[in-house]
Amino acid sequence: MNQPFSITKWLSSLVYVPRCIACRIHMESEQPLCPECDFSWQDERDKAGETTLDDGTPLVYLTKYRPNTVTHSLVWRGKTQQLKRRADFLASQLAEVLAEAGMDCCDVIITHVPRSASKRRETGVDQSKALGQALAAFMGGVHRDLFSHHSRVQQKSLSDPAMRLENARKAYSIMKSCKHIAGKKILLLDDVVTSGASMIVCADLLRQAGAMEVICVAVARAKK
Repeated sequence: MNQPFSITKWLSSLVYVPRCIACRIHMESEQPLCPECDFSWQDERDKAGETTLDDGTPLVYLTKYRPNTVTHSLVWRGKTQQLKRRADFLASQLAEVLAEAGMDCCDVIITHVPRSASKRRETGVDQSKALGQALAAFMGGVHRDLFSHHSRVQQKSLSDPAMRLENARKAYSIMKSCKHIAGKKILLLDDVVTSGASMIVCADLLRQAGAMEVICVAVARAKK
């Protein structure tokens, strides 16, 4: 039997045209990536790995952060545009990497390194929070806002690692209401890790608040 004509669906098809979440070209399907970007992504995705930050905190990352890549486009667009499809896609990819690393997020609190208030006002986006919420929904975990961000100095403007670490110590504080994290395993999420200063400071704050274990997770790892 033929489906009845729906003017709502017809109008939606005119307004909403699926686009690749990386290069933004029009697509005929709801797939997140166009064939060309998907091919490149699969190659970039093979660069996933595990390492430790300078303080010994374990870090799991999805891919390397390099210019002129699908990864770069996904991260850059995530900083400037709120798009649920992009967050959901990256969350699904992160979930695969965590599963491959043998991590179960069912009893884990997922939190994120927050963006500065000025950047949130400027762009309307906190990309790491969106990723954290999507990952929690995807894996059946719990996402919580645990940090406040105070600094107006951007980490990328500081070249010296010691200065970046000192700036991060001034930038982040843990919320006083976060007593429920004592004895818990925490998954700390960010979009890109370069020096790791922000994650090191936030991980230390979580441990000071009583967290049993902190694991850092990032979409991409950049060169220091």
